[in-house]
Amino acid sequence: MKWLLFMSLGLAGIASYGQRNTVYVEALGPGYFLSANIDKRFDQSNYGFGYRLGIGLSNPSDGPGIIVPAGLNYLAGTGKHHFLVGLTASLGKLPDWVTRHETGGFGATLSGEMGYRYAPTDRGLMFQLTWNPQPLSPDIGRLTWFGAALGYVF
Repeated sequence: MKWLLFMSLGLAGIASYGQRNTVYVEALGPGYFLSANIDKRFDQSNYGFGYRLGIGLSNPSDGPGIIVPAGLNYLAGTGKHHFLVGLTASLGKLPDWVTRHETGGFGATLSGEMGYRYAPTDRGLMFQLTWNPQPLSPDIGRLTWFGAALGYVF
């Protein structure tokens, strides 16, 4: 858990001034088990297009592994309430139930991302709830994947 806090601070260091930044920890979602992420807008707006980049843990019951979720997203809405939509690729040691490989489980998946984000217009705590279907998967269970995040906007 300490490494997750360390990685969160490291990701915060990637952030540049003048752009909208959010650092958050996400349970489930495209990072599968637990991930630390940074989300940035491409301009100084609270809305519009942006990207996310993170580092996470694979399912501990499958053995240790690192996952890197990276994606593009769009925030719509006014004030503190936003609708989030995007696509995220997750690379690394994926959970066994995702890859069904006997060769270590390394691979990549593509997840949709749709949900609600509460984020203050200036600085402060944010949270989000998302639906993260993986439409390219033949497994119907991966169409019902969800995530929850808690973080800080600066």
